[in-house]
Amino acid sequence: MTNFSNCFLIIMAILYRQKLLKQMNKELSLKIDEKTKELLLINNELEDRIKDAVEENQKKDRIMSQQSKMETTTIFN
Repeated sequence: MTNFSNCFLIIMAILYRQKLLKQMNKELSLKIDEKTKELLLINNELEDRIKDAVEENQKKDRIMSQQSKMETTTIFN
């Protein structure tokens, strides 16, 4: 093989490798986007569940506070 042939093969190999790397990068970017969307959805669901749980606990706290006040009022009357 001539020097020119060797250089040509090396250049072709480099170009092919660059093409493969670009394709892999594109695929990885798509996967990252998918996973990001999934995580955002999960995060939103968790935030909603936490909000609901906090509201439920606050409701229970108000009920317990009212019951305690009623018991205190009953005891002192």
